[in-house]
This record gives sequence, C-alpha cells and structure tokens, in this order.
Amino acid sequence: MVDWRLITGATGTVGSALVNQLAQQGVAIKALTRDPGKAKFPQGVTAVAGDLLDVASMRKALQGVSTLFLLNAVSSQELTEAMLTLKLAHEAGIQRLVYFSVFNGDAFTDGEEIASGTNPLDPSSYPGVPVRKSTAVELEFPTRSGESYQLQFLNSAG
Repeated sequence: MVDWRLITGATGTVGSALVNQLAQQGVAIKALTRDPGKAKFPQGVTAVAGDLLDVASMRKALQGVSTLFLLNAVSSQELTEAMLTLKLAHEAGIQRLVYFSVFNGDAFTDGEEIASGTNPLDPSSYPGVPVRKSTAVELEFPTRSGESYQLQFLNSAG
C-alpha cells in the first residue's frame, strides 16, 4: 500500500518547493491543483484535481492519504478553506497533518469553534490520535525584500 502525502498549494512558491524536495526523496505525493493538465510536477508526482472549497473534490483527493500538508492562499476564504479541509481530513482518517498558515493564523485560536469544542485545530478534537516525535525537512525561501523564511515539513519519527 502506498503511503501518500497530499500537498495543497502545490503550484505556489512554498508548495512547489516542498513537492520538489519530497519528490527527490522518493516520497509518494499527490499534488492538489485546480487544473492537473496545466500543472508541471516532477516525475512520480500525481497531480489531483481539487479545490479547497469543493467538498466532493477534496474528499476524492484525500482518499488513501496518510499525511496532509495544508497550505491555502491568502484570501478572504482562507479560514473557511482551512476549517473545511481540516474537517474533511479528520473524516478521511488522516494520520499526520501540517497546517501552514500564512495569514493571521494566531487570530483564530479562540473563536466560536473552540467554545463549541469543534475546533479542528485543537488536538483534543482527535481523541486517540497519538502524538509522535517528529523530524523535519527544512526549506528556505527568499522573499521579494531579500530576506528569507524557513519552512519545516514534519515527518513521523516512529
């Protein structure tokens, strides 16, 4: 059985760098894109059609996936996309999740979802899911201003 990783935002700067890095390591990758026919991914990467606001396409993309790297665009729909995808990931039985928030992620840590006990970002929403030690693949990206930022993709260490 293939141990698939689904990378959202796979055609953007961060997502494509992550796809390339993991593909070089021989990781089985599904790269989410709105138009697989236009996407250019390394050999061995499987392009899958999907949109974070399209429930049916996301359910299909998440089938057979063990790890989700969730990166969505900076937009007015960012929180909705994230919450919807996290809920679908939970339904699909995703074992590992990396959520890369790029816009005001800290502003959504005490909202109505937490008060109701249904916040998919809260680890207690997943009883019985083991916490594992992790290692990281670190990537560094230059910004337009010449500075750089780092990204860590966590992998289970055991």
